[in-house]
Amino acid sequence: MQGAGSVTAGAPPPGAAGMTLNALGLHHGTDKSSDKHGYLPIYEAFLAPLRDQEITLLEIGVKEGASLRVWRDYFPRARIVGLDRRRDVRGLAEGRIAIEIANQADAAALEAVAARHGPFDIVIEDGSHLWPHQILAIRTLLPAVKPGGIFISEDLQVSFPPLAERYAGGAERSAFEVLRDLAERVLRAQDRVQPPELEPGLQRLVPMLAWVLFQRHACILRRHA
Repeated sequence: MQGAGSVTAGAPPPGAAGMTLNALGLHHGTDKSSDKHGYLPIYEAFLAPLRDQEITLLEIGVKEGASLRVWRDYFPRARIVGLDRRRDVRGLAEGRIAIEIANQADAAALEAVAARHGPFDIVIEDGSHLWPHQILAIRTLLPAVKPGGIFISEDLQVSFPPLAERYAGGAERSAFEVLRDLAERVLRAQDRVQPPELEPGLQRLVPMLAWVLFQRHACILRRHA
């Protein structure tokens, strides 16, 4: 979920080029900053090397567009793609920010967005938070991340009580459990005794992964370079 912030208040702050990711998050009012989830100070350690590169970033879940503007200001040469099912967010498109209207529950729609805009250097999943949608994004969009790129799955606290009942969405396993299974297979990649294979749609992701990092409420995955 994104923090509030109107479109008219969304101009880059003076000195944006010298600001940290978290400072930009606080300026634009995204809940990814240190006054809520605290994602951005940790993300910066992994995203800073890409700051001045011509990258493509996809974020699922737009809301008022606060974090889209953070990415725009932090990555001055990036193409930013925001995906949301709400048609009223079209007005957030400007300059280097493009808006795609699609349902993240639709694998074909996600694949179509990846075909139009990908491959991506960074994908951030911050959409409905429903378990099936979180898992589908991992399964469908991790392959659309460039070698060496980053995939971030946010709001994993919904995998646990008291939020689990609200967000399970009929799934038997949570996104955390899927990510934990992927992490175990990365961890044990060279073991003589291997864990059982996952279902094919997830097992095919294992060779793509260099590492899996859990932090508060989120998980960062990096593809092999």
